[in-house]
Formats: sequence, structure tokens, C-alpha cells
Amino acid sequence: QSVFSLTSSSRLDVAIRCTADTDIRVRSSTVATIHVDSGGTTTTSATPFTGPGHDESWTYVQDLTGVAVDNRWTIHVDETNINDARFAQREPLCDENGADFDYMSVQEWTIRGANTHPLHVHTYPMQVISDCGDHEDGEFYDTIVTSKNLPSTPASSSSSSSLSSYHHSSHAKCKVRVKLIDVAGPVLIHCHIFQHAEQGAMGWMNVVGGPVQPNEPRVHHCPDGSLDCDPVPPPLPLCS
Repeated sequence: QSVFSLTSSSRLDVAIRCTADTDIRVRSSTVATIHVDSGGTTTTSATPFTGPGHDESWTYVQDLTGVAVDNRWTIHVDETNINDARFAQREPLCDENGADFDYMSVQEWTIRGANTHPLHVHTYPMQVISDCGDHEDGEFYDTIVTSKNLPSTPASSSSSSSLSSYHHSSHAKCKVRVKLIDVAGPVLIHCHIFQHAEQGAMGWMNVVGGPVQPNEPRVHHCPDGSLDCDPVPPPLPLCS
């Protein structure tokens, strides 16, 4: 594959194999040039992958399409909230059962509202399962934009109540899978339009039962370099 489509507020990781000098272009503009050493190998079988697009040593991007799902969750992202809740520092997002999210679990999430509010998840890549616009089924992304799933507004009405009902409806049916692997703790989720995140379209969830990074010492430092002048922040609350 030599041409990739990117949606707004998205990023792309690619592995490139070249047998000659080549340019990388975005909208016909060259953004990078790769120079190939003439003394290198020219084998066409060299690849960083052991499967179709996924390195088995990269456990956080192992194929999830054929595995059992441990938990399902619907994420509705709006201009000022996620799942009708504005960002609160000490109020986590909870799953459909009001619980936290288990470490090493395979999650299947239905994403709604991301046609106008790109959904960005920290820490864990999302594998597209179906109906996620320009995103390729089976590939991993950290930001989802469902630009082709549904129009920005329902044809019949543009009232706020109609919009809310429409974005919660089955019209927006992008499904992704996520394996909560490698590290646990709080994970940030937000609209990738910065202004909307600042307005409240941001939240965090607890991944529980796995290794976590220590809270201290991290950013709490005294002018003299010691760690005694700032209070240790209290533990973040759990859903249950």
C-alpha cells in the first residue's frame, strides 16, 4: 500500500521498505525524502511484521478481531461532554455496569458522535472492527473520526434535542476493540478538538488490577530540589 487517507485530528504510523530513493508526499507536497544506501539489502521479503500489519512482539497491537470480548461500552462524545458527563477531576467514567475497567481485558467500544468530535484515547490503541468511516478495518488508531458514518445533523431537524437523540441512535455505529495491556491506572479520553476538550468533552477511566506508575516523585518538586514541600495528591476515586 502506497497511499493512505487520514481524517482530521488523526495520526499515522507506517513501516516503509524502499529499494531506491523516494519521497513521501502529503497532498502532492514532499514532506520527507528517504535516501537508500546502495550497499544495503535489496530483498523484497524483509519486513518488520510477522502477520498482516501486526508484529507479534508488539503485544499492545495484537489482532483482536477473533478474540473473545470481555466488556462492551458505548462512548458518546459531544462538544461539552462524554456520555453526558463534563470533565471532573475526581469523577471517573464508568462502564455500562457502573464499574471500572479490568487490566488485560478486551474491550469492544461503540463510538458515537465522532463524526464532528474526533475521539482520542491515551495509552491504548484502538483497533477498528467496523463502520468507522475512512479508518481501515483491522488497523489501530489513537484517534477515531467517523466522518462517513452519518451527516453532521439529521435531515429533519437541527434542534439540540434532536441532535442528542440522533448521535445516540444506531446511525453512528463505529466499533473498535481495545486491549488494556502493559500498564493500568487512570486513562484520559477526550475530543481531539482542543477547544471542545477544554469545554468539558474530556474524561478519564480507571484501569484496575494491573501495574501502575507511582504518583511520587513525578512533578512535585520544591525549589531546592527536595520532594517535601508539596502534599502528595490523594488517590483518585474508583467507580466501585
